[in-house]
Amino acid sequence: MAEAPLATAIPSPDLTLKISLAGNPGVGKSSVARRFVSNTFDAAYVPTLGTRVSSRRFSVPDAARPGATLSVGASVWDIMGSHQFQDLLKEAFFLNAGGVLLVFDVSRPETFHDLPQWYEIVASVAGPVPAAILANKCDLTAERAVSAAEVDGMAREFRWPWFETSAKTGTNVEAAFESVAVERLRTLRAREAAANP
Repeated sequence: MAEAPLATAIPSPDLTLKISLAGNPGVGKSSVARRFVSNTFDAAYVPTLGTRVSSRRFSVPDAARPGATLSVGASVWDIMGSHQFQDLLKEAFFLNAGGVLLVFDVSRPETFHDLPQWYEIVASVAGPVPAAILANKCDLTAERAVSAAEVDGMAREFRWPWFETSAKTGTNVEAAFESVAVERLRTLRAREAAANP
């Protein structure tokens, strides 16, 4: 009787990270999460009730070793955008978040103007965490109501990187997640260096 082959152990990621998506209802948070995790898109809008958690491993450049990469194990938290539940559920949604993607719909200006409030809600639970703005649905060129200059102004004010994203086409979705992971890694290394001079 032949022996069964030994299962190959999957190495642990170099960095594990909880990334929360925050923003108003209907901005495309679920679609962004789906595009990132499974590289798929579904045009049907189904509001998120509570939260959906999915995961994915990916690699980012290692700033400490040029040419090398680090593996990241990300849990992606797609959170409902209903304002009435923000205070009620923020502890569960944002506890231990290592980064946040602030998502707005380029065709709906009010979703853009609410982003600082969303960040404050996250930071009130998780502390200051790396963030990036996602100007989502950038494929809706004719319906655009928030200019790149406006987004750039907010990004400069809060020192957040920003990305024109489309969950439909996949534009910049990967780059947005990578930016938060890279910044989280930089922050952790800076803390480690300060603790061990």
